[in-house]
Amino acid sequence: MMRFILLASYLCFVSVAAMAQGRISMQSDEPTAAKTLTSRQLTPYSITVRGGLTQFFGELGEQDMRGMAGFSLNQKVQRAFTMGLDFSTGKLGGEKTEFFNSYFVADYRAIDLLAKWDLTEQFSRYDDEKLHISVYGGIGMMYFRSNAYDLTTNQRVRFTNSDVSGRNPLFLRWGNPRGRLGVTRTAERTIPLGVAFDYQLARTWQLGLDYRFYFARTDKLDATSGRRLTNPEEGTSYSDTPNDKFSFLALSLTHRFTRKPKDSDGDGIPDDRDRCPDVPGTSQFFGCPDSDGDGIPDYVDRCPQEAGPVATRGCPDTDGDGFIDRLDECPTVAGTLRGCPDRDGDGVYDQFDACPDVPGLVRFGGCPDTDGDGIPDPSDLCPDKPGTYENGGCPDTDGDGVHDGIDRCPEVPGTRENDGCPSGQSQADRLALQQRLDSLLTVPIRFATDTDVIDEASYRSLNAIGDLIKRYSALRFIVEGHTDNTGSEEVNQRLSEGRARAVRQYLISRGTEEERISAIGFGDARPVAPNNTEEGRARNRRVVIRVLE
Repeated sequence: MMRFILLASYLCFVSVAAMAQGRISMQSDEPTAAKTLTSRQLTPYSITVRGGLTQFFGELGEQDMRGMAGFSLNQKVQRAFTMGLDFSTGKLGGEKTEFFNSYFVADYRAIDLLAKWDLTEQFSRYDDEKLHISVYGGIGMMYFRSNAYDLTTNQRVRFTNSDVSGRNPLFLRWGNPRGRLGVTRTAERTIPLGVAFDYQLARTWQLGLDYRFYFARTDKLDATSGRRLTNPEEGTSYSDTPNDKFSFLALSLTHRFTRKPKDSDGDGIPDDRDRCPDVPGTSQFFGCPDSDGDGIPDYVDRCPQEAGPVATRGCPDTDGDGFIDRLDECPTVAGTLRGCPDRDGDGVYDQFDACPDVPGLVRFGGCPDTDGDGIPDPSDLCPDKPGTYENGGCPDTDGDGVHDGIDRCPEVPGTRENDGCPSGQSQADRLALQQRLDSLLTVPIRFATDTDVIDEASYRSLNAIGDLIKRYSALRFIVEGHTDNTGSEEVNQRLSEGRARAVRQYLISRGTEEERISAIGFGDARPVAPNNTEEGRARNRRVVIRVLE
C-alpha cells in the first residue's frame, strides 16, 4: 500500500511538471493553433486515452501494482456535465502467503458508463481556466479471469481441503477440491468512483491525472473465495470474505473533436458567430456586409448604398453641416435650417429671405414688421407707426387722405394739393405768412430795460400780429427771445425766455389758442450782428415769431 501511495505522489509530480511545460509551449504555439482552428467549431464529443497502474485491495497478503490502459468516448451534455462510455483493460495481482505459498494474477476487461461533474466549470467565475477539477461516478461491468501460482515454480497450485483448513482458516468455495486454484472468465457488476485533474494544453487538447476506485460485486478477483473460521479448533463457524476492490492511477490525454461550422451565406464566418447569417459579409463586421465601403455595416448604416461618415450613421453629407444629403434641402451649401443657411435665424432660408440679415416673419418673406401693421418694413413708409395699406403703412391722424408721412399738417385736415394742409396753408402760403410776420417785426418789440415787461409802444404791432395769426387757425407758431452778450449767459438766457413768454401770453390774450403757440429763449447764443458795437447789440436784442412746419 505504501508503494502505491509513493507512486501516486510521483505521478502527480510528473503530471504537474508536464502541465507546466505544456503551458509554456502553449504560450508560443497558441496563436498558430488559434489561427488554424478559428474556422473549426468545437463539438460536444471527445475521446480520452489513458494508461497507468492498478492496485488491488483484498484480504490476502501484499498487493502488487500492475499496468492498465483504456479509452473513453465522451459527450458534453451541459456546461459542467459530461457523459462517457469507458473501456479499460489491465491486470491485478498480489501474494497469497497467508493462504498458500502463492500469488495470484487477474486479467480484467471493464466497461463503465460514467457521469462527470466539472467543478471548475460549475463554480469558477472565469471562462478561461486552464486547470479543471472533476469528480465522477457510474456503473459498470467487468470480465475477468484469476489464477493462483506457486511462488517457487510459477505453476498453478493444487491442494486439498485438509491443506487449506490445516494451514489457515481459508478454503475454496467452488471448484474441484483437487482442482486448480482459480476461476474461469466471468462477469461481475462494479461501481466506479473517481476524481480527475485536467489541464488545458490547447483548444482541443487536455492532459490529465485520473484516479478511479472500483467496488466489485465479487470476492473472486484474487482467485480466492471462502469463509473465515470464527473457531478454527472446532471448525463449526465461518464468515464470508468481503467483496474485492481495486483502483488505478493513470495519466490521460483528451482530444475534443471539431467540425466545420455551418456557414449559410458562405462568407467564412460560422452562423453561430455571424450577425448576418443569410447575407455574406466580412469578419470586421462579424459577418455583416458593408455595401458602400464606408466602414459602417449595412445593418446600422442608414444609407447602405451611399458612403458616409459615422457622424451621420453612414449617410453622405456633402456640405458637412450635419444634415444628410437626402434630407438636406441645400446639400451643397452648409446651413442650420434643414441644411440651408439662415444668417438671421428667422426660419426663412437666405435664398428666399428678402431681408437675410434682419430677423423677420415667414409671411413677409423674412422681413420684419416693426409696427405690427401687417406691412413689412421695406414696403412701409412709416415702419415705426402702424398704418394702412392705402397709406403705404403710415397713419392719417387727421383723416384727410394724406398720410402723416407726407402730411405737412398731420393734425389738421387739408387737401392733397396743399400737402395735407387746409386751403391757404400750402408751403407758399406759409412762406408768405412768415414774410408778413417778419415785416410786422421790422420795428422791434420794446421792453423795459433788463426786464420782460413789454413797452406799450409795441402793443400796436403785437395786436396786428395777433389778428394775423388768428386767421390761420390750422397753423402753429413759436415765439423766440434773443439778447446781446451784455451780462452773464445765465442772466441773458433767463431774460430771453421771459420776454418770449411775455409776447406769447399777450398773443393768447388777444385770442390765439394756447396750444397753437409756444415760446423759447436762446439768450445770446444766436446773434445776427456783432456785439462789439451798440448798433449790433441793438439788433441782437429781438423777438422773432416763426411759422412751424
